[in-house]
This record gives sequence, C-alpha cells and structure tokens, in this order.
Amino acid sequence: MDTFSVVFYETLSGEKPAKVFLNELSDKQRAKTIRDLKILELYGNCLREPQSKHLEDGIYELRTKQG
Repeated sequence: MDTFSVVFYETLSGEKPAKVFLNELSDKQRAKTIRDLKILELYGNCLREPQSKHLEDGIYELRTKQG
C-alpha cells in the first residue's frame, strides 16, 4: 500500500485555512478530527464511508463524526 501524507492547502499569503479551522474546534472535536486525519494517512484514497465520501471525479470529503 502506498504511503499518504495529509497536506494542508496554503494560500498565497501563507495561511492554512484548514489549520485555522482545527484550532477553532473544541479540544474534543479537534482530537476526533486529528484521529480521522491519521486514519486518512493510513488508508489514503482507499478510505470509504462512513469516514470518507466520494463527491465527484477524484474528490472526496473527510467525514468526522461529532456528537
């Protein structure tokens, strides 16, 4: 199996909106989301529902279950 790395999108000004979003979450929500990002790194494009959903050609969303 290939090795995958999560890389956050970076704007031209150097901001990483996903990291900003993560930092705005509660500690519990952030922990769950980081757990799912680690699962994504393990399984990459083989990750499927309920953690990941196919949206369109080659585009998937990561789904983190929050209370």
